[in-house]
Amino acid sequence: MTPNTRRPINQTLCGTPRSGSTSACPPRTCPEYAKVINLLEIFDGDMPVIFYLEDTKQKLAAPRRLYTSGHPLFFQELKRVVGARNVATK
Repeated sequence: MTPNTRRPINQTLCGTPRSGSTSACPPRTCPEYAKVINLLEIFDGDMPVIFYLEDTKQKLAAPRRLYTSGHPLFFQELKRVVGARNVATK
């Protein structure tokens, strides 16, 4: 992920790293994407989420309704769904 000047201090990034702190999400048609959205809806909070979509090579800011709480269980489940190397926080 390239630097984002408007990035809040705490963000969740999900999906394949391109460098130490970047990550990407499965294409939006993959079952994993639906599972990630479901997790975000369950763990509602105020931590912004940014997806890096592998299919389009684009960053996508999640809408406010999909911000997460950052609960450790959320990250545990997210890593289980998309793989630990595909999840990063800043």
